[in-house]
Amino acid sequence: MTDPRIHMTRGCLDFIDRHSSEEAVDHGVEVLGWLLGFFKGGQVYAVEALPCTRYRYQDRFGAQAEPAHEADIANAYPRKIGMVGIYHSHPFHGSEDATFHSHVDDNTLEQRGRGRGNYISLVTDGQHRYSCYVMGRRGRRKVDPSIVTEIPLDVYLQRYSCEVAFHVVRDVPEENSVSLFPTILSAITERVEESFAAATVEKRAVVLPQTGDGNGENTLIVRPRSKGVEVALDIAVQTAIYLPSKETPREIIQCATNEVSDEVSLLLRRAMESLGAYEAGSGELTLNLGTIQMDVSGPLPKKVYRPPERYAVLRRA
Repeated sequence: MTDPRIHMTRGCLDFIDRHSSEEAVDHGVEVLGWLLGFFKGGQVYAVEALPCTRYRYQDRFGAQAEPAHEADIANAYPRKIGMVGIYHSHPFHGSEDATFHSHVDDNTLEQRGRGRGNYISLVTDGQHRYSCYVMGRRGRRKVDPSIVTEIPLDVYLQRYSCEVAFHVVRDVPEENSVSLFPTILSAITERVEESFAAATVEKRAVVLPQTGDGNGENTLIVRPRSKGVEVALDIAVQTAIYLPSKETPREIIQCATNEVSDEVSLLLRRAMESLGAYEAGSGELTLNLGTIQMDVSGPLPKKVYRPPERYAVLRRA
């Protein structure tokens, strides 16, 4: 009997079929990937599937994704949208029990599904057979998902836009100038939370009372001082969040706060890669951070990093 709480598009299954047959069957290795979608009201909606392309190890009887690869995928989607399940292949092609759930699979499902009801684990034999499992209160159980042609996002979730701009300046003592990232991140997180404390929700938008105090670009300027450095950060973010209609204004604002903080952190981490070779006192360094844009061309919105034409400019002292 079809489980009314588990929804999956036909496109997910077709993709998993192609991935497992082309790689697992043809090359004799286990493959894995993720089901992407969202949770709503105790139900799970798997909209599309994405393959693992960077493995920590991969052989006939097992595979594990590189943690950084999985983190990159998780960070590529706005909050409340992302991984709702995992899929992998078994090598026992043609066997009736090829899609069983092993003890290792149970442990993986329990770890991933902790705190997220109906997180899916799908097992395929690479020959168009599959089984789905979820972790319930009494342990793992097999389910028969509801297979649909499409899951229109706008039917199930509401989109809220958010536009913010910040300008933050901090003096960093010499003893802390070697590791600027924690200081900068702490300052901007404080600024974000302070601004969102007075935010309101108006016509599918999270509105801040004061924006536009930045220069409209994403830049980080490090200036040498007699005892350390001065850091000037300008951030301009246009983003969106997707939530069930029952969410309260407070919950919407909190989600927007977290989303903006996530995007700023991502931009700063990329900047820190260029900052690594900077020596205090060598001059004024301007880092162009790039932008993060929301790509809505696919079935799920996805955050895409756009790098700047020129990352860094150093003006020698």
